[in-house]
Amino acid sequence: MRYLARQGLVDPKRVCIAGEGYGGYAALAGAQSGSPYRCAIAINGIADPDDYLKSAKQNAVADEIAALKADPTQPRAFRADANSPALAQRYFGSQTPAAITAAAVRTPVLLVHSQYDKTVPASQSRTLRDALQKADKPVTYVELADCGHDLATEACRLGTAQAVVDFLAINNPAK
Repeated sequence: MRYLARQGLVDPKRVCIAGEGYGGYAALAGAQSGSPYRCAIAINGIADPDDYLKSAKQNAVADEIAALKADPTQPRAFRADANSPALAQRYFGSQTPAAITAAAVRTPVLLVHSQYDKTVPASQSRTLRDALQKADKPVTYVELADCGHDLATEACRLGTAQAVVDFLAINNPAK
């Protein structure tokens, strides 16, 4: 974003960062001090990677191929399971990133989370919401009923899109 601003392609005072899942963690990291972003949006986002890994490990199948799942496009084939704690640990590396703390957040935040998300529990967003509210930080929380992590239905996608549009209208309005 800073490179694009130096090229005159974006107004650095008007950029909001958004992400889903682990991208939600990146967006929340972008809301912390020293960040160039005006606001942040986390959709089914991870707010505490260590807690996320503990939860994933508790819910994981304990066998040697737990990181695999059947590939519906190929008979008798497997592919990596994105929900596998072993795979998540590889993504995080040897050191799990720090949890997002309310004290570090410097921009308005939108947390959108699916009530029945089995990949990233909604408690991740609820806990951060509560901490942000307690710290008197600007936070908007939208919980989607009858939705999972992948926002598979039109109603889930529309609910998410409406929450984003409403948030941006307030926190990054059109000129």
